[in-house]
Amino acid sequence: LTLQSVIRGLCRFVFLPVPNLQVIEEISNDFFKLVDYDMSQRIEFDEFQAWVVNNFELQDFLLKYAGAQTLDNAKRRMNQALLVYMLSLIHISEPTRLLSISYAVFCLKK
Repeated sequence: LTLQSVIRGLCRFVFLPVPNLQVIEEISNDFFKLVDYDMSQRIEFDEFQAWVVNNFELQDFLLKYAGAQTLDNAKRRMNQALLVYMLSLIHISEPTRLLSISYAVFCLKK
């Protein structure tokens, strides 16, 4: 009942259609199988924690709609931003040609 309420609430929150009870049951079974790493038929806290930390879709959802993220997600987003920052646009012109030709080249900074 709690999972059903959470799924329905999240769907309303992000303006998605609310699934019926059968779909919610399928989602919960798939989720359980995904998170129960040791197949013990129980989800331990460390299994749930590992799932949250390694699920970047969930991380991005939490950041977008709750303004919260884990430290691991902050590091991942920082690394993505650094990669973009490390790219440098270099403009190359060849004025010696009859027709001026210009190139824009992205190079990785050292």
